[in-house]
Amino acid sequence: MIRAILWAILAAGMAFSQATRTATLVGTVTDSTGAAIAGAKLTVINTKTEFKFEGTTNAEGSYYVPYLPSGDYELTIEASGFKVYKRSGIQLRVGESPRINVQMELGAVTESISVTATAPLLETETSLSGAIMENRTFMRMPVLQMRTYNIMSYLPGVNNTGFNAFSVIGQRSRSMGYTIDGVTAKEPVRATSVSHNETVQTSTDALQEVKLMTTGVPAEFGRAGAGGLIAVFKSGTNEVRFVSQKCNGG
Repeated sequence: MIRAILWAILAAGMAFSQATRTATLVGTVTDSTGAAIAGAKLTVINTKTEFKFEGTTNAEGSYYVPYLPSGDYELTIEASGFKVYKRSGIQLRVGESPRINVQMELGAVTESISVTATAPLLETETSLSGAIMENRTFMRMPVLQMRTYNIMSYLPGVNNTGFNAFSVIGQRSRSMGYTIDGVTAKEPVRATSVSHNETVQTSTDALQEVKLMTTGVPAEFGRAGAGGLIAVFKSGTNEVRFVSQKCNGG
C-alpha cells in the first residue's frame, strides 16, 4: 500500500514537471462535409531533433498531443481514402495549447497536401494571460547581471517596486511561482523569485525562452497564487556545432 502511494506521488510529480514546461497540440480532423474522421493517424515531429510523437483521432475526430517541448514542429495526418496532410512551420512555446483543425481531401494515400503556416496566435483552449520572450529577444536587451528574473522588467503586468523587487498585477512577490524546466526553483512559502539565497538562479544565455503568467493560471500551477515565471533551458539538436576560440600569445 505504501509503495503504491509513493509511486502515485512520483507519477504526479513527473506529470507536473512535464505539464509546466511543454506545450499541447489539439484539434479536430474532418472531411469536406464536416464529418469527423475517427482513427486518423497523427505524427508530430520536432524538426530540430527529429523526435516523433504519434496518436490517433477519437470517435469525434478530435486529437490531443501533450508534453511537446517548445520548438518547431511538422504535423502529418493520414486516413484511409484521403490525401496525406502535412503542415510545417508550427512553432510551439511553453504553456501553449494551440488548436489546429484539419479538413482532409478525398484522394489516394500516395497523394499529399503540404501547408506551411504557424500555429494560431489566439489561445482558445485556455484562459491564461501572460507574455513570453525568446532568447534571441532578451539576449539583445540590457538585462541586469544576466539574471533570469530581471527579464520581468520587460514583460507586461509586472510592477517594479524597487531594486530586485517585482510583483505581478499588484500581488505579493513571494506568492509568485517560479519554475525552471518544470521544476520549482524557489523555496516554498517565504521565498521570492528574485531572492539570491532561496532560489535557483541561471544565466540568461542558458535559456531558450521565459514566460510570465499573470491571470487565469492553470491548475498545474496551483501553488502560484500571484502569477508565475517559467524558464526553459535550451535543448540540443541533431546538428553538431563547433565553437572556435582564438588564443593570444604563447
